[in-house]
Amino acid sequence: MQTRASFSQIKYLLWDNDGVLVDTEQYYFAAGCQVLSEIGIRLTQAQFRETSLRMGQSVFDLASAHGISNEQLRLLRKKRDSLYSDFLRTEDILIPGVEEVVTQCAAHFKMCIVSSSMKNNFFEIHSRTGNLLSFFAFQLLNGDYPNSKPHPDPWLAAMKRFEATPEQCLVIEDSPRGIQAARAAGMTVVAIESAFFKAPDLHPYLSPADHCISNITELPNLLGLLDA
Repeated sequence: MQTRASFSQIKYLLWDNDGVLVDTEQYYFAAGCQVLSEIGIRLTQAQFRETSLRMGQSVFDLASAHGISNEQLRLLRKKRDSLYSDFLRTEDILIPGVEEVVTQCAAHFKMCIVSSSMKNNFFEIHSRTGNLLSFFAFQLLNGDYPNSKPHPDPWLAAMKRFEATPEQCLVIEDSPRGIQAARAAGMTVVAIESAFFKAPDLHPYLSPADHCISNITELPNLLGLLDA
């Protein structure tokens, strides 16, 4: 396996899902926007990015702060989830270049997916990504570990399943909370820019050993695989 020196110990690639393999975050945002607008709340991209993607909390806390009852919140969440599911079934969600990159990386590394996705959403998403899941040894999803990102539990659970060490694992992420979780687990990170987080947003969370790329298609070159 020909890799750059900084990745010479890496044997396992641990991938985030939403925003890295599939472009789903924009549709989760759109579904939340539509539902909240019906009760007079305007959800901004900045609020969604901070609350949902960076902190891992619910945008429906905004509705709760406006005095919406728990029963109303339950119905709003149900409607949001239904809208999001509709988007997953009808919109283009596979990020361009992902199939080629995953195929190339799988020839050199063992890989898994570590996501905060609900299981029903995850498998609905990947019912439309062809044989993409076949390149991954397993996936760990919401409910498969004690605490979600930014806690290190998801990445530590994947490492344990691989019987690996932190030095052998490389995390591929697009969100600050995912990066924080990986760093807390002692792992090196490759951060990928997205529509919600650009390099200046991500760099404060990265260590000197980490890397930031603008597109998934840059990953094989970063890992030194193009000449393999």
